[in-house]
Amino acid sequence: MPWIAAVGSRARSGDIVLSWFLAFGCVLWLLACALRPYWRPRWIVALVSTLVIGAAAFFAVRLFEHRRSSQDQSISTYQIRAAIDQYFVEHPHRVFLTYDDLIGPRRFLKGLNPVAGEDYHELFPVRADTELMSITMGDGRKNILIFTAKNDGRIVVHQSPEGKMTGAVAAYRAWLAVQDPRDGVHVTTRPQGRRFETTWRGGVPEGPFRATYADGKLWAEATYVHGVPSGRHVVYDRAGKIIYETDFVPWRLGS
Repeated sequence: MPWIAAVGSRARSGDIVLSWFLAFGCVLWLLACALRPYWRPRWIVALVSTLVIGAAAFFAVRLFEHRRSSQDQSISTYQIRAAIDQYFVEHPHRVFLTYDDLIGPRRFLKGLNPVAGEDYHELFPVRADTELMSITMGDGRKNILIFTAKNDGRIVVHQSPEGKMTGAVAAYRAWLAVQDPRDGVHVTTRPQGRRFETTWRGGVPEGPFRATYADGKLWAEATYVHGVPSGRHVVYDRAGKIIYETDFVPWRLGS
């Protein structure tokens, strides 16, 4: 492995390619010295042509792989997640937040710069207890991130358009294994005794969602369609007064 690669992910793509060229030049020089007693003009041309073509193909593949890796590391999902956590700290009455709640002028994030054709609207709306966030790149790849308080960290998996996964696949599957996809109403308890009641059908949230205060009074209502909040969403104060209302429009790939 060329010495430039020792700096890891901080190396620029140009540095990495240059290091491979230098390494290839050294190998070619050593090979030429070893074969010098047997040189023939036609042999030299054939040898050099073969090595140059092979090296060019190798460098192109390495550069493409490094570019994709850099794109995966540059996406803004981590930045978004930090802003989401802070939003719910500052707005404890909210259950969901939308893209426009978080991103834009005078918002937590002024704007986002896609690096590989991703559309960050895909992540929204986000519920206060969401752990999994998945973003689709322009070429169909998916970056799947799971932020878990239990692990005090995050799980990162990359999925190809064909479904092949790389990264922390074992941890991702372990996380999936403890999820409860059974049909029915799933109840989770939130801080201060508040509750989320989510209806599941066919392995995904489907149907009515209710959030209640610790005393059982209605806090919020929404509806899931194919695993995504859709339609009218209302938040109530403890006296039953509407303090927030919106309509969720599900994001669609290519929309």
